[in-house]
Amino acid sequence: PPRRRIHPYYAFVSNEARWVAVANEAKRYHLSDRPVLIGTRSIQDSERLIRILQKEGINCELLNAKNHMTEAQVIADAGARGAVTVATNMAGRGTDIKVSPAVEALGGLVVIMLEPHESARIDWQLFGRTGRQGSPGDVLPMAAADDELLQKHLPRWLRPLNRLVALGLTSNHLITKLIQHAQKHAERRAFRHRQRLNTFDRKTREMMSFVRRKA
Repeated sequence: PPRRRIHPYYAFVSNEARWVAVANEAKRYHLSDRPVLIGTRSIQDSERLIRILQKEGINCELLNAKNHMTEAQVIADAGARGAVTVATNMAGRGTDIKVSPAVEALGGLVVIMLEPHESARIDWQLFGRTGRQGSPGDVLPMAAADDELLQKHLPRWLRPLNRLVALGLTSNHLITKLIQHAQKHAERRAFRHRQRLNTFDRKTREMMSFVRRKA
């Protein structure tokens, strides 16, 4: 069975507090020679994180939608001993990150998720970067009270609980539950939106077919 460990969410009172923590975690694992992959939701976040890590003296690679030509090589090197790679969630999907027996002995690849996505499926695609075929690894998901997911998609009756996160008066278990509720709400909204688009598209085709018959 896989030896991947998915840690509880790290809850932060603000986005800025999380940036500091991500840099510290990446540096800690980097100094132990374990490869680190940090997943971000946007190109802007990936580029900002690269600058923060470089200021900490950490050599790192950037993988996002802007560098298709080097994507395969960056993925190939992401599991190397001591490697630090920052990637958007959409970059390099479908490509395995392989680690050597020496890296496995150290504990395998560490995946840090900067911020949860509206779709839990995308989060799990990132989590699945480590622990492939029974190899060891760690997943460290991060979340903050001012994340877009929680601000935009948390059901109204749960929003007061998010204030506890903002005050630092909550547990990792609670933030996990809030994220799960917010993702379900976001996914239902996206599903209804797709349904409306499909209905509109179908009615448009029917109308155009009627117009062509009249002509």
